[in-house]
Amino acid sequence: MNGLTATPYYIWRVPDKGVSVHLSLSVIDHVGMAVAEGVRVLPRRGLEIGGLLLGRTRRERNAIVVE
Repeated sequence: MNGLTATPYYIWRVPDKGVSVHLSLSVIDHVGMAVAEGVRVLPRRGLEIGGLLLGRTRRERNAIVVE
């Protein structure tokens, strides 16, 4: 593993499509904090947030992995 520590991630698989998305748990934490802040700012309906997640794709066996 070349001395680097592995980053924990959540895996979401698309059933019957051969695609999976690996999303870093730290990214999920940051998005969750932004959502919670939006709800705090506008408690009745929440403040809309948006963004763009950038990553890469790779082949793993017969599947596409998005990281």
